[in-house]
Amino acid sequence: MSNRVSITFGKVTRGGGKVFIGVDAPGAARLEATSRREGDGLLLPSSVLTLDGSHVVCVPVLGCAQRLSVSVLDESGAVVATASKTVGHLRSKLASSVNTLRHDARAERIRNADRKAAPAGAHLSLDELLPDGDVDILRGTVEMRFVDESLAELPISVDVLSASGDSVATAVAVVDDVVFADEAPATEAGLAPLPNGVATGGRARRMSFSCRLDGRHDTIVACARVEGAPAWDAFETLEPFEAQGLREATRRRYLSAAETDGYARILERDATELPRRLAQMRAAVPLMPERPLFSVIVPLYNTPLDFFAEMLDSVLDQAYPDLELLLVNASPENAELSAAVDAACARDSRVRRIDLDANLGITENTNAGIRAATGDFLCFLDHDDTIEPDALWLYARAALETPEVDLIYCDEDHLLDGRRIGPFYKPDWDPDLLCFENYVTHLLCVRREMLLSATAETGLPGREFDGAQDHNMTLLIGDHARAVRHVPRVLYHWRMHAGSTAGSEGVGQKSYALEAERRAVQAHLDRLGVPATAAMERRRPMRCDLVYDFAEKSRVSACIAHATGNPNLVACVEALVSSTDWPDLEVVVSGTLTADERARLDGAMGSGRTLVVVDGPASTPSSAATNAPAALSAAATAATGEYVLLVDENVCSFQGGDWLDALMGPVALGGTACAGAKVVRVDGTIACAGYLVGEGISPRRAYEGYPVRADGYYEYNVLPHRASAVSASCMLLRRDDFLENASDDLPETFEVALCLDLQAKRGGAVLQQNNVVVTLANAPVRRSDARTLASSAQETGRLLARHAAAFAGHDPYYTPNVGSGNRFFGYDEGEGL
Repeated sequence: MSNRVSITFGKVTRGGGKVFIGVDAPGAARLEATSRREGDGLLLPSSVLTLDGSHVVCVPVLGCAQRLSVSVLDESGAVVATASKTVGHLRSKLASSVNTLRHDARAERIRNADRKAAPAGAHLSLDELLPDGDVDILRGTVEMRFVDESLAELPISVDVLSASGDSVATAVAVVDDVVFADEAPATEAGLAPLPNGVATGGRARRMSFSCRLDGRHDTIVACARVEGAPAWDAFETLEPFEAQGLREATRRRYLSAAETDGYARILERDATELPRRLAQMRAAVPLMPERPLFSVIVPLYNTPLDFFAEMLDSVLDQAYPDLELLLVNASPENAELSAAVDAACARDSRVRRIDLDANLGITENTNAGIRAATGDFLCFLDHDDTIEPDALWLYARAALETPEVDLIYCDEDHLLDGRRIGPFYKPDWDPDLLCFENYVTHLLCVRREMLLSATAETGLPGREFDGAQDHNMTLLIGDHARAVRHVPRVLYHWRMHAGSTAGSEGVGQKSYALEAERRAVQAHLDRLGVPATAAMERRRPMRCDLVYDFAEKSRVSACIAHATGNPNLVACVEALVSSTDWPDLEVVVSGTLTADERARLDGAMGSGRTLVVVDGPASTPSSAATNAPAALSAAATAATGEYVLLVDENVCSFQGGDWLDALMGPVALGGTACAGAKVVRVDGTIACAGYLVGEGISPRRAYEGYPVRADGYYEYNVLPHRASAVSASCMLLRRDDFLENASDDLPETFEVALCLDLQAKRGGAVLQQNNVVVTLANAPVRRSDARTLASSAQETGRLLARHAAAFAGHDPYYTPNVGSGNRFFGYDEGEGL
């Protein structure tokens, strides 16, 4: 090698978790640097920066010694000079400290050179560090501005290193990888502007990634490598204090309303408005066209006197006066409680006393109150809980607004040592969720006439439902109700203390309640004629599950839209057919297959399975013209099954041997319009757990980015529940329903439009079937430009206009109490914070 160019290493300094080394190479136009761990030669991150015409090499601060090699390349790419040096942790720290103490101008000039210099390659930012149990999930973005089109779709790999230089990334998910074809869309897409007026010819690329780490690390080094173009590699370092700060900031971003102090601040704000609001309510009562009477039924059994007094005050101080309070005393031997009940009757004529000779159990004690009640509506209140002073006024208004209403419920929170905590913001009426947990729980209000009619033949429920009496009542009335109203305000306060199911021991103290709950759910299924068995704790502790009984298993046609060149198709079909024992399954692929792909698919089908390939709209993974609903419609048209399973070709695994049963049961046997799986990424985070619609803004994916192992707000991510829309990555519905409602003119939002149409036109429910989990492999690069961005915006406008009613208010299966910008049942910026 002819060393026509000399290389000299200059000053060394540190900053931001990086070591900066000045390099003097007169006449060199292009430098490359390589760093390897001494001892085993493991490749480590490094980059070359150009600062005011001079060169700076940058490597991460690690606890190991690094062997740094710098090469000068000529115009043909040939190496014309090389120099090496060892970068030690302590030595670089000492050199940096000395240069700082000396106020060395040359060292100070190159410190943090990566923040001062024009970018020599890709830009890497680390955006989130999300705790997931005892591990972390690191998220970031790689951005590139380039002129050379060959860089547009080169593979980019991401690795994460610990302080020792070892890789700690166990899985890397590409959340999105998009190439912007001209300058305008890059700017509109939110890419950071380049400094120093760097020109790129309008081409840019942005890859969002998410890495699951093998634990929790103090120092984190993330590096992005562009295959075949090492000069574009980039890395970033999080020092311990930075990692902890980012971890805490990310954790707060994903907190629900029940996990922050925001609720206390909201309560403080609302308390100042309460007197004015109650005065307005009391003044409005005489103007009501009708005034229903509410019978508030409270079973008493050795109730602590202080709890009794708080409960009593909360009922008698209601802004709506038309009530009767029925105190059903099942502990007549308790003289103090008996005297307190007498005093309550003397205090207010609306209080009535019902004495029982003995404790008959919570259900029969409640039944005594039901038989004695004279009100239009019956409200059930636990003896140690309290309600808000506007509760019955809001219930009366709901009854007036919806004359056919037979069941009303509200949101609630917990009382702990006099403090209100843990708000439970509930969805609107969801009988599917009700099969898995009693989310309605407290201050249940039912029309008395409807309850008596529903139990005319069988009589009121008996002691077999003790411990699940509210759950059974909700299911029973819900099965017969003409209308159900949810008042989305916290009106009930559930006291937490030893012995209550809200306390620390909870249902564990009342294990009999689990069997009562199973009976209640089974009775509900039997009333509706749904061929399914309620099974307690089959999947989750203290939760019910449904096992569907198929008299026969109808043919299911799995429809897949294939983009030419997408390498994930074969693996998707292999995973699909190998993960289920459903006996009658056909796979219909819409698109163009190579001979090799067709042969591999034929081999994957196995006996008894059918493969059908049909021509679909021409598309490639990066094509802006890909039209998924058109391709899926072509597949569904050729399908022979009564039911179609829409599958994204990037799905690489289907969790659970009975996953297809869990999707088919609600649709084929339970009357659900469609059911969609929970979609996750390879890093163990959620891609989609259903869509949120409303508030006049674009649909949002619920809990996107959240750890899949975490329950979410009141088990939102693990229990099946209704949703406004679910993902078409794995969605099951009747073939005719799909063909009648698929919108080819909404290629990007068709799954949302499809679900909204099914609810509006067919009147069916959409189920987020969280018992089914599918995993997405990393998808190929896609392309975008000004035209496609404009088209996307126009499509969103069409979606919102076509389903104006759905987008006008709040999502019925979310809550209006946390604002529209949050997808985790947490408060928006400024809400309560």
